[in-house]
Amino acid sequence: MRTSGAVERRMNNDAIIELCQTEIPDIIYLSIGCAQGYYEPGSPRESSQQYPPCIADLGGRQICILVDPRLESPIRALPIPEPTEAPILHDRNVSFIPVRRFFEWDSNEDRQFIDALCGLAIAQKTRLIVQDYTGHDIHQDYPIDRFDRDALCRKVLFDFTYNESGCFVDLSKVRILCRSDGSFLQPSFEPLAMVPSDYVEPILLQRHNTMWCYVKRLHRIHANAEEARDWCTPAKVLNLMLPICKVYRIAAGTDTASLEKLLLLYLLDLCACAGEHMSDEDALRIVQAPGKEYQETVELLKNVLLQ
Repeated sequence: MRTSGAVERRMNNDAIIELCQTEIPDIIYLSIGCAQGYYEPGSPRESSQQYPPCIADLGGRQICILVDPRLESPIRALPIPEPTEAPILHDRNVSFIPVRRFFEWDSNEDRQFIDALCGLAIAQKTRLIVQDYTGHDIHQDYPIDRFDRDALCRKVLFDFTYNESGCFVDLSKVRILCRSDGSFLQPSFEPLAMVPSDYVEPILLQRHNTMWCYVKRLHRIHANAEEARDWCTPAKVLNLMLPICKVYRIAAGTDTASLEKLLLLYLLDLCACAGEHMSDEDALRIVQAPGKEYQETVELLKNVLLQ
C-alpha cells in the first residue's frame, strides 16, 4: 500500500474527474455514505461498503471514490495502522479516494459530477458503479434522459442490489449482472423476457401493479366501462407508466391508442417470459375486449411466473 501526496490534500470533483480521465480505469466505484463506524472492528461486514466483494471480483484497474463526512482515517478498506490525510491511497490495482463531505444529489455540483463520470464511462473502456448507503433511493437519479439510453445502461450501474439499495445490505451475496461482453444487464430497463429468472419477481410485481391497477383501469375509463376515479387520472397514470414505456421504447401517452400499445406489449412480454405463444392479433383482441379478459389473462401469466 502507498499514498499519493503530490496532489491536493482534498480531492474535489474536478480533480477526481481529471484523475479518472488520465488513469482510464476499468472500474469506477462511487460509494456514498460508506463510513464504517456502525460496525464493530473485525466484523464480517466491516469495510465491505467501501470495497464490496462484487467490486473486487470485477478485477482490472479500479478507482474507488468514498464519500462520507464521517469517513474514518484510515479508511477501513485498507490495512493502514495509522491515520493519514493522503488524498489518494493505493493498494495494488486499486486506488481509494476518501472524500469527507456529504454528497448532495439535489445540488448542481454533484449532479454535474455524476454526469461527468457517466460521460467518461461511456466514452472510454470504463464501467461506473454507484451505490448509496444512506437510504436515498438513487434509481430516481439515474440519468437515463441525459444520455444515450443503450450506452448508459451498458456502462453505468446505479444500485447493484437491483432493488432498494439500503444501508445494511449483505454485500457478500450481491452479484453484478453482466453480459458476455462485460456490459451491465439491468433488469429495471429490460423487458421481462430478458431478465434473469432470479430477478423477475420484484420487477414483475412492480410493473404488474402499474399495468393492472392504473393503465388498464384508465383504458376502461376511456371506454366508459368504469367510472372515473380521482386516483386514476391521466396525469397520475402518465407518471407511473413512463418507466415501463421506456422499457418498451415507446412514447408515453394516455390516449386510448397509446394505452393499448403499452398494454399489448406488456401482455406479449409476459407471454414470452412464461414461454407461451400469443399472436399480436389475439393479444390486441384481449386488450380491446370490453370485459376483464385482459386482467384475468395477465393475472394468470403472473401466477405462472411466480410459481
